[in-house]
Amino acid sequence: MRVVRLTMTKILDTVDLSDKRKVFVVGDIHGCFTLLEQGLSKVGFDREQDALVSVGDLVDRGPESSRVEEFLEYPWFFPIQGNHEQMCLPQYAGTSWHVMNGGAWIAEYGDSFGRDAVKALGKKLNDLPIALEVVRGEKKYGFVHASLYDVDDWSEIENRIQRCTHLQDNPFVWDRMHFYAARRLLTDDPNHDTPDGQAFLVDNIDHVYFGHTPIKEPMTYGNCSWIDTGAFATDILTIQEIT
Repeated sequence: MRVVRLTMTKILDTVDLSDKRKVFVVGDIHGCFTLLEQGLSKVGFDREQDALVSVGDLVDRGPESSRVEEFLEYPWFFPIQGNHEQMCLPQYAGTSWHVMNGGAWIAEYGDSFGRDAVKALGKKLNDLPIALEVVRGEKKYGFVHASLYDVDDWSEIENRIQRCTHLQDNPFVWDRMHFYAARRLLTDDPNHDTPDGQAFLVDNIDHVYFGHTPIKEPMTYGNCSWIDTGAFATDILTIQEIT
């Protein structure tokens, strides 16, 4: 796979959602938008008063990826960019690599709307921020698709992401070692509710949420949570209220 240089228009976005009644976060949707709507109904989501943050991977693998355009227009929906959004770059959309990773839908989308529409959608998805911080009163929450890699201070996140100039070297969107390290420590630590030292306690942020790696149930260590429960394969889409 050839190296593609990324032109990230948004690295870190900040939104103040203090005026919202409730704010929720959802794991990787992967084209399961009906499942998302059912989940929002179950938690009593109010489109006029509440907000929903997505940890990325809105498309591919599930049956309704083309509905992503509809959700991108909703003022209550705040998504970030996942690795499957990056797969929708014009250089990759519809290639064998993309199809192998759940992107077969893009060909039908192109047949219906044309190649220019595919490029336009890819641009929308890749204009999403890599990281998001949400302000709720005096608290601040962070969202990154895959990993903080070796960043333990949220105030460094923008500068560190900016150094990732190519698709393959962006651990914040692709890395799984951060998750595996947390899972290993969590398994080995019988007192994981009070993690020792500074293990997975990120400074200058109250809590950080990730997706990317499918797990049976959400996992939290320190002030980091992973919430991708593999909706496209399990029909379990995690939606949590941020408190």
